[in-house]
Amino acid sequence: MIAHLPNGDCVYLGDNGCTIHGRAPALCRAADCRSVALRYNLQAAQALHMMGRLNFDVWDKGNQLVAAMEEEMRQGSKKTGNTGARGRKR
Repeated sequence: MIAHLPNGDCVYLGDNGCTIHGRAPALCRAADCRSVALRYNLQAAQALHMMGRLNFDVWDKGNQLVAAMEEEMRQGSKKTGNTGARGRKR
């Protein structure tokens, strides 16, 4: 288990998200913040945060990373002409 602060935040969580993202331990990689963002929509994340069950900054950072990945995929498909899954044009 990764060490946490008294408020439940990970000790590596900084103002802009994870401070060790590129070199995170296996436990953190398995519990990627992107999976949290994909699992919960904004309203659910806010409700869980209010109940003290989710750090909203973790959800927010995951959401930012997912959006960046989606944008990279869109840019890549524009370059190759692929617009669908598995390289098929729609």
